[in-house]
Amino acid sequence: MKDLQRFLRRDNPQTRDVFKQVCRFNTVAVDLVPIIEQHNDDRDLLMTA
Repeated sequence: MKDLQRFLRRDNPQTRDVFKQVCRFNTVAVDLVPIIEQHNDDRDLLMTA
């Protein structure tokens, strides 16, 4: 999670290559949403997501 955040922060604002890859792989729907749903009682995890 922290790696993904770091990559997105460092992404080139002109090309947004990292953002486009994350969207292409459907990372949010496939990976992040299920983690959030399963661990909705973990406040630290939710604040990181």
